[in-house]
Amino acid sequence: MDEFNELDKELARLRDQIATRDQATRQYNFVPEGDYWKRRLDEEKILMNKKLSAREEEKKALEAKLSQQQTHIDQYSQNIKDLEKKFDQESHQWEERLKAREMDLVIEKNRILSE
Repeated sequence: MDEFNELDKELARLRDQIATRDQATRQYNFVPEGDYWKRRLDEEKILMNKKLSAREEEKKALEAKLSQQQTHIDQYSQNIKDLEKKFDQESHQWEERLKAREMDLVIEKNRILSE
């Protein structure tokens, strides 16, 4: 029976040790599992919101750049139209000059032939 008493004493000593450790670990504020996952979910939401806001800012910057480039394209298109119009006018003027010069030559030819 002494063996049993010794075993009981050893068990009691181990229980006291475990109880002491439990009290020591309870001093620390361990987050319960549910709170851990809630906190983790909140952290993920914050990270996703930061990513979304960064993407929105990037999207706005790209839209502004696209708008600016579209403005430049419109200006270049207008410049090209103006140049085409100018070339058409100059071409028309040269054709008129050529016709006038041809008429002068025909008149001169007829005058020379009539003499």
